[in-house]
Amino acid sequence: MKPTIHHATIRGDAYAVGRGLGEAVRPHMTAVTGASEEFRALDTRWRGSELVRHLLEAARAVFPDYIRELEGMADGAGVDFDTLFVWNCRGDLRYPPGTVSPRVEAAVADGCTTVMLPAGHDPAAPDDALIAHNEDGSEELDGHCFWVRVERDGGIPFSSFLYPGMLPGHTLAVNDTGLV
Repeated sequence: MKPTIHHATIRGDAYAVGRGLGEAVRPHMTAVTGASEEFRALDTRWRGSELVRHLLEAARAVFPDYIRELEGMADGAGVDFDTLFVWNCRGDLRYPPGTVSPRVEAAVADGCTTVMLPAGHDPAAPDDALIAHNEDGSEELDGHCFWVRVERDGGIPFSSFLYPGMLPGHTLAVNDTGLV
């Protein structure tokens, strides 16, 4: 039986982390670029748009390491950078009415929820915190997602649930200091 969630540990600078993530998700990218109605709608509507150009300019100015990570991911996954950038902007982009199915509209509108109960919530395990996450991502991504451990040069190591082609931290993530 195939694992539902794949695992990867990636280390290095921003580009190396991105490339390693891209190589890990490469076999799963068709679930995003080919099978996902949400991705196709995003790409068709927003690729090359003025809004996406402005988002990219802002990201390059404020978050250059994330852009390097996406550049590495694009190279590792064998997809173009613009594809991944649009996909990573999905939370900031919307669809014109009637351009996606009601199922995708509902999934995008609701999104996931993460809840944390801090250490001390359970007298039987006073040092343990509990993190719960409901995954509302597209059903086309079932079997294609990852739990990754990222150890970026000069950064705090962290673990994250990962959609193929998305930067880690987009969904549930926790770093080695316990920050969720």
